[in-house]
Amino acid sequence: MKKIILAILLIPSVFSAQLTRIEDSNFEQQLINLGYDDVLDGGVITVDIASVQQLNISNSNISDLTGIEDFMSLKSLNCMNNDLTSLPINQNVNLESLNCFGNYLNSLDMSQIPLLMSLNCGNNILLSLDVTANSNLEELYCSNNNLYSLDVSANYNLEILHCNNNVITNLNLSNNTLLIDLQCEENLLIDLDVSTNLYLENISCAFNLIQNFNLVSNVNLNNLNCSGNSIISLDFSSNTFLEILDCSSNRLKQLNVSLNSNLRALNCSSNGLKCLNVKNGNNSNFILFNAVSNKELECLDVDDQFYAITNWSNNVDPGVVFSTHCGTTCSGSLTDLLSKEDEFSIYPNPAHGLINISTKTNKAFTVNLIDCSGRLLLTTNDRQIDLSGLAVGTYYLKLIIGNQVHVSKVIKN
Repeated sequence: MKKIILAILLIPSVFSAQLTRIEDSNFEQQLINLGYDDVLDGGVITVDIASVQQLNISNSNISDLTGIEDFMSLKSLNCMNNDLTSLPINQNVNLESLNCFGNYLNSLDMSQIPLLMSLNCGNNILLSLDVTANSNLEELYCSNNNLYSLDVSANYNLEILHCNNNVITNLNLSNNTLLIDLQCEENLLIDLDVSTNLYLENISCAFNLIQNFNLVSNVNLNNLNCSGNSIISLDFSSNTFLEILDCSSNRLKQLNVSLNSNLRALNCSSNGLKCLNVKNGNNSNFILFNAVSNKELECLDVDDQFYAITNWSNNVDPGVVFSTHCGTTCSGSLTDLLSKEDEFSIYPNPAHGLINISTKTNKAFTVNLIDCSGRLLLTTNDRQIDLSGLAVGTYYLKLIIGNQVHVSKVIKN
């Protein structure tokens, strides 16, 4: 009999131990709406939430997430657009996706979330963000905060990085070799080195302080917005997949996109262009062209001057002439660049198989092999290239040493 009485007395304490305290009534109401609770009483039975893997409590006016720590199986948490000032997720070690966009967070501790693959903490008031413990991170969205720095050196799997509208002065991407999409607009970046990010398809770095921008390695680049910087030169000869280009409001003196046969949108307005070559064989498919506010531009190389006159006359300054060959230093033919070919030599030339490259410098260089249509065939750092697999004809070797570019013709027989 005593054992029965003792068991009855212990029942309340057992149930009490199984309750998770929920202090925010809006949070609990959402748990009720989702079927994890049934009474708005400040608590939820722990066993009812312990196995939950996905939780969406966005847009719910929640200011306190006390109790989230007992969602021990949680893999995905969406708490965007609430009123949170803190996020107690240290015990949610199984989290793979976290969306806390649009709150009032001034700090975020991610050190105990090793499995995290996607983080969206944009539109908060974060002063710092430490993701060095999140080596599995593939997507990071942290735009519209107050970040002064961002260390992504440990995020080797990162594919998407959006950090627009912060106050970041330096962004080291050398370890992020899988990066595909980069958005870092409206920061304080002076330099942006993307030389190791060979898979990059989209770059948006507008409205920074960038002066030098080398895109030679980014052969997969499809979309680039680098407007509103202080860039003095751009070389797109390696970016044969480029379709969308906005390089407006920089300090460019010349621009040659004649090798970019996929280009269909170009905004190069408000530079100091003296020569512009848009003769890429695709002018008739352009969805956007804007070259206004380049007062020193007199002649513009195009595919068809009559098409350009009809369709683009309002997109250039008055007096600009359209021509299929302006004869300026950035005109379309690669042979116009051959004046610098004496900087390096090729032998044998003509050649049937192997060719050798000799330079006047011992500095590291990159060589692009380009056919007569402007198609990039090969990028290498070797001093020997095998032409045996190519069709008979004329090709061009473009040698890049630092900021210098030299081009030479090679004959395959």
